[in-house]
Amino acid sequence: MSSEISLAWREPISDDEMADLVRSHGGIAPDDWWATIRPHSLGWVSARDDAGLLVGFVNVAWDGRDHAFLLDTKTRGSRQRRGIGVAVVRFAADQARAAGCEWLHVDFEPPLRKLLPRCLRLPPDRRRPHPSAAMDHADALGRHPVPPVGICPL
Repeated sequence: MSSEISLAWREPISDDEMADLVRSHGGIAPDDWWATIRPHSLGWVSARDDAGLLVGFVNVAWDGRDHAFLLDTKTRGSRQRRGIGVAVVRFAADQARAAGCEWLHVDFEPPLRKLLPRCLRLPPDRRRPHPSAAMDHADALGRHPVPPVGICPL
């Protein structure tokens, strides 16, 4: 990762900043998405460049006890494949562990399956993919495939 990127835990992020980040890689940003999600989070990691522009993000939801969930990992479209995503995931895992979480659940697209162990620096004996990770299946309403889920001890 480039040295001009700084990471922060629970730093204030505006809805406009989040919408801009989502749109930067072709995503759709519903109005007030971040304001709706934020209260349900243990925390989040933001990555900013030296000009203060939001270039990376991951949300850490939790069950209030020992399970954390990484959701909505994002890297600005123009800054992808530079290690920012890996850095925010690693930082998020460290923060979840520091908060007392023992398990980390991660949803991801199939092409990213090999990236997760590298992000979390997991040795092979600590990788425990969820049984659904090997299946293609639809959500309960049959609308679209549900991404695989990985779970690993922290």
